[in-house]
Amino acid sequence: MISLLAEGDWLLARVRHQDRRVLIEGFTAEEGPESYVVAACLPDPAFLGDAMHGKTCAGLWVTGLGKDGKQCEVYLYHVVDNQDAMRDYGAQCVVWQTAINPVVALELLAAGTWSGAGVLGPEAFDAVPFLDLLAGDYASPWGLTEMPASQGH
Repeated sequence: MISLLAEGDWLLARVRHQDRRVLIEGFTAEEGPESYVVAACLPDPAFLGDAMHGKTCAGLWVTGLGKDGKQCEVYLYHVVDNQDAMRDYGAQCVVWQTAINPVVALELLAAGTWSGAGVLGPEAFDAVPFLDLLAGDYASPWGLTEMPASQGH
């Protein structure tokens, strides 16, 4: 059984005999607290890291012309194991995977490996030093799979 009680901007949900207070910005009793049941019932993600098992994969499917001028497609991906990220960095794999990219980029800028003037995105720089540092110092491997080129490009 779920019971809900609005307290200002807070929603107090009593679920399975446990109280859970959830801050709902802009919450009003007129909206009906039923729309906030999911938020009130879900566990706090900040405390899930040690209980999660598995890996996350972030990838990018790239299409274009290869060095030979022919159409090509590749899938570049980065896999992180949650238990490794929690053990080594105290962060969930998705959080760590998101945070590590600017860290690696800053190291390359500080070392002078990457340099330039103006506002430059990461695609303006050589990817090899980035990928080497990611796989080396951070023991976080990446992969590249060549895909068959799609028709009609």
